[in-house]
Parts: sequence; structure tokens; C-alpha cells
Amino acid sequence: MHLPWGTLSHCQGEWRLEGCRGWYERLARRSTVIRYDPRGCGLSDPIGGSLSVDDLVKDIEAVVASLGLKQVALLASGESGNTAITYAAKHRDRLSHLVLWCCYARPSDRENSPGYQAITTLVDQDPVIFSETISRIVVGWSADEEARRLAAGIRGVDPVSLRLLLDTFHSFDASLLLPTITVPTLVMHRRGWRNPGLDAARVLAAGIPNSRLLVLEGESGMPYVGDMETAVTAVEAYLGEPSGAKLPAGLSGREAEVLGLVAAGRSNREIGEALSISLNTVDRHVSNILTKISASNRAEAASFAVRHGLAQ
Repeated sequence: MHLPWGTLSHCQGEWRLEGCRGWYERLARRSTVIRYDPRGCGLSDPIGGSLSVDDLVKDIEAVVASLGLKQVALLASGESGNTAITYAAKHRDRLSHLVLWCCYARPSDRENSPGYQAITTLVDQDPVIFSETISRIVVGWSADEEARRLAAGIRGVDPVSLRLLLDTFHSFDASLLLPTITVPTLVMHRRGWRNPGLDAARVLAAGIPNSRLLVLEGESGMPYVGDMETAVTAVEAYLGEPSGAKLPAGLSGREAEVLGLVAAGRSNREIGEALSISLNTVDRHVSNILTKISASNRAEAASFAVRHGLAQ
């Protein structure tokens, strides 16, 4: 399931954007893509009254229930990452994988981004200038035609609803939920994207126990701008991996990854370098793995990995 692009959502309008349409079509080659407009955006009704992240989680629940889905993978971007994180913490058995694209957990990670306060002020003062400016920041200043089309779609969002969405994410801190997420999680970020910057992705990857950080080159906050193929291929490869629920001995996705490197003869330091995690984290993973699979040493662990198809 593909969550909205943060607070910017208009399914019908996005289909008119060549790049965005190409992104959905490319993902759909290998997976069924489910896309919806949350309350207050796109084809949905304006928000009447208050709004919370729990309300946005209910939107996901409603879509999952209406389609009769037992398990889904979630792909979220920007502010919608907090909705995905909350859903993942609440419905662990309903998720196979979680992919967070240029997301953040703490409001400060977003607020400290270049120009954030100035941009959000424009929502109330001049919605047209806001739409034109935010679209160019998100898509990239060189993608003029794509940005103009995106801006037109943004202007289709009810201004009152947009302000409610921004205020909701502004006041919500998802960082306390990160340690409770057990689903295999891929944190993706563009090196040059600063709204939020790479540090926000590092916070996510460090806080979610079963996560992997992948940094791609580029400056756009939209995966379909720039090197889209690399982004799509990474998502496809990750969704193709087994979920934690299907791994032997109760291993998490990250533990299976570490075990595979152990079987390949890598030292803990080498594993840490390969996965961009600290040596202490690797030590903890190895200790947990040995306990879960009832192995006394690395040789027995490697043998277990080979028997269960986890060796690299």
C-alpha cells in the first residue's frame, strides 16, 4: 500500500504527472499498488473538525478492511511516515514490510529543515505561492513543468484541511514508537534532500530495531525525479525478501541479514561496516541470534544459516 506523499495527496491529479504515474506503473510491474487519498485531500471530503494521527491510521485500517487484506506492505514518504509508524506499532501482524522514503520521526527534524517555517506560513497567507514553492522544493527546481502540474494538484487540497494536516504532524512525535516496531523496515533517503535531512533518516534507522538504511544519490524528495530506477529496484528487492514472521527460530529480518554475513565468514566489525550499524549493535544481534537458534558458536550459526537458506 502506497501512502500519500506527506500532506500532498490527489490520486487523480498525480496520474496526470508523467513522472509520478511512471513511478506507480513501475512499482505495479511486480506488486499490486494500492493508493488512496486520506481525509481532507484529493478526492476525499474536507476535514470537518479536529484531526489526529490516529484518525489517519483509521484511514489505512478502512482501506485494508474494505479490500479484505490480511497483510500488506506499507510505503510512506515525508509526513505520512508518522502515520505508517503508528500503524506499524498498532498492527504488527498486518504488515509484511515497511518502507520509509525521506521520512522523519521527531517534529524538530522537519522544523529545522531549510525554509520550513517560511513555507508553512504561506499556507495561510498565499496558497498559490505556497503550492508553487513547495512543489519546486519537493520535485526540484529544474523540473519546472512537473512542478507546475504538482502545484496545480496541491491547490486542489482544501486550505483548512491542509493546515490541519500540517498542525497535526507538527505536534506529533513518533520517536517513542520506533523501538516497538518489529516489522522489517527499509529507511530510504536521498543524500541531497534536506527537508528533512539525512540525520532524520539516521534517527529512524537507529530507533527501529529491525531496520536497514539505504542512502541514494540525488536531491529530490520524490523518488520518481532523478534516478527512479535505482529507487524502484531497491524497493522491489526489499519487498521480495521474507518477512520476519516467516523466518526460522523467530529471527528478525535484520538478524537474518547478520546471520547471513556470519555464515559468509565476516567479522562483527565487517558486518557493521556492511550494514552501516555500530559494532555494539552487531554484537547484540549476534548474541541474540545464537540464543534464538541454540548455537554455541559462529560455526554452528553458519551451519544453521546454510540449512535454512540464509547463507549469503
